[in-house]
Amino acid sequence: MKNIIHNKLCTLYKKTPKIMLNHALPSKVGTFVQLRWVSQQIARRKENRNTNRISLNVISDVAADNLIAPLLCVTLDDRKYLIGNMGELMQLKFRNHPLNYGGKILRSFMMPGSGRNYNPWSATAGLLGYVQSSEIDTVLDMHAPSGIASLIANSKNLTSGSSLKLNVIPFQNKISEDHESFEFREKNFCTIKGEIFPLWSYLSFMTVPIHGTFDAVKAKLLGVPFGKANGLLCQGQSVLASDNKTLVRPEQVVGPTKPGQKFVVLGCGSRTAINDLLHYVNTWEQDFPSCIIHVLDKGVWGNDYAKFLEHPKIQNIKHIISCVELGKDLPTFKRSKSVNVLPSCRGFLSDDLSTTCNLPDNVLKLEEGLSLELSNQECLVKSENKENTKVEPRLSNSLPESSKGYVVDILGTSATSPTMYRSLSCYLVNVDNNIVLLDCGEGSYSQLIRQYGTNLDSVWRQLRLIFVSHMHADHWLGLVNILLTWNNSTRSSDSKLTVVCPRSLRFWLSRVSESARLSQIIKRLHFVDASTVGIGNEYCLSENLSLYTVPSIHIADSHSVVLSHKSSGKLVYSSDTRPNMKLARAGKNATVLLHEATFEDDLRDEAVNRYHSTISEALMIAKKMQAKQLILTHFSTRSTDNSSNGPNWSIYPKHKTIHARDGMRWTQSTFRSDKKNS
Repeated sequence: MKNIIHNKLCTLYKKTPKIMLNHALPSKVGTFVQLRWVSQQIARRKENRNTNRISLNVISDVAADNLIAPLLCVTLDDRKYLIGNMGELMQLKFRNHPLNYGGKILRSFMMPGSGRNYNPWSATAGLLGYVQSSEIDTVLDMHAPSGIASLIANSKNLTSGSSLKLNVIPFQNKISEDHESFEFREKNFCTIKGEIFPLWSYLSFMTVPIHGTFDAVKAKLLGVPFGKANGLLCQGQSVLASDNKTLVRPEQVVGPTKPGQKFVVLGCGSRTAINDLLHYVNTWEQDFPSCIIHVLDKGVWGNDYAKFLEHPKIQNIKHIISCVELGKDLPTFKRSKSVNVLPSCRGFLSDDLSTTCNLPDNVLKLEEGLSLELSNQECLVKSENKENTKVEPRLSNSLPESSKGYVVDILGTSATSPTMYRSLSCYLVNVDNNIVLLDCGEGSYSQLIRQYGTNLDSVWRQLRLIFVSHMHADHWLGLVNILLTWNNSTRSSDSKLTVVCPRSLRFWLSRVSESARLSQIIKRLHFVDASTVGIGNEYCLSENLSLYTVPSIHIADSHSVVLSHKSSGKLVYSSDTRPNMKLARAGKNATVLLHEATFEDDLRDEAVNRYHSTISEALMIAKKMQAKQLILTHFSTRSTDNSSNGPNWSIYPKHKTIHARDGMRWTQSTFRSDKKNS
């Protein structure tokens, strides 16, 4: 233990303890007290240290399937700042990044590319999911435009039970709805300021200059008394030598001041704003950045913007470009190669990228895994993403054909948090060309666009109803982005979309309709309270298809659902629930049952405490229901793909049970033919 203390002291002061203290640590003081004291000294030194070195790490980049503007983590000594937007699946990006963010984030700056083109919800959807699933007990200070601040304020009830608290600080100066600015100074460390205009934006991050190295030997030769005088010289003040006559100036004993490090984030929402960017760059007279990160909306990148990068003031600066045209188009979720799992679509959003092939040496693509270090007014690339992306494009998968009964595309099978292979709850059902979405957790849009590619517009045109089972984020947080894209795709028609959901979800959508820019969309929605469409009061989608709900054994206002078709029978979706005999009776003789299997059998006590089901309990409900086929889904992140081998298969036949995977397609017609063959 004494060796540990000695090593910590030497690390702290690079001297022996006696030189540092002028005396040894008191022997009467306990060893652990000594160690605690040393740790406190190290922590204090680290808190106030400014090495004037910035580390920039890319957490998320722009891709076809994530609706996320890039998110950057800026590290300045032991301080961490987030800059960018926090769209869906932010928690997945954090968890998979090699850096451990944990509770170290001090501040976040939500910075859209332009004031007119961004949607506040798309910029914050992942934040709410991250807060709800986080177990970090801390407060995150968040600087945001007024639209985002209002949206988060109206959503406080969704995150009230989380240990991670948000302190939202709206930008100080609001000139208009799409023109705002802010400035934040952290003493002795940095200044962060930015401004959002209708079609472009900027954010500059600059560290404070730090004094040069103090030459103690030279100070001693000049007669500077040891102690307070040294500190005054380091602060730029002159002092008297020991003879009280000679004036010693700071430049005699202190090296030259090290200038601050600076980088700038430029956002551009239209090619017409390039002239505004040129004017902004022309205002720079000193303190030029070492690096500029460009966040471009689709269609901005091209010859005109490439010419802007050749401006004399910035032609030798490192440029990092973020835009869909330069993206690698990597799917957010990986897919297994199991039977009936459709491969991810990719390559369907890229235009002719001939202008992107020969980028200058000082221009890089912004990609996940990119790491930069700013030091001595230079920008060094520490690491890049070397993942091989040479995969054949797949523009689309066929739409589920419903001429012979139910077709189910399984788009999300994870519980609580997404994983690399499993998104959160979402199931697309097609029968008689009526498409129904059962739940739409965070990441549902990503899975839809990877499932259908260029055929996604056809899905929106056939979408008739969305069912949301309850208000846990992993079952509804993807709803708003789905509504936004559905509205954009079907804007020319007068069709309406039915949303069967808890009453509280409808109230929340009404509260945030203005800040999330949903007012016009809500007019096209027909809301149905899930508690009002039980057995005997079914909701009819068509002459042959109806829907009714069954209260589930989970949280308040949570429901399972039964789709009933005159010729295809019943499709039952349990959502989150303990084993429910009411559901077994309501779905009697179901064609297919989608039942949650959150926990394996040895975790039954946890399943009871959290109001979920084990695999064997799902088998038991399928038996009581006399379901013709069972699809197990909603797996804990601790489960493995062969966890279904463990239960007692005497309860329900194994050959009638499917262990769901993301991207899997189940068709009633295939099931029937398999039954005949058996």
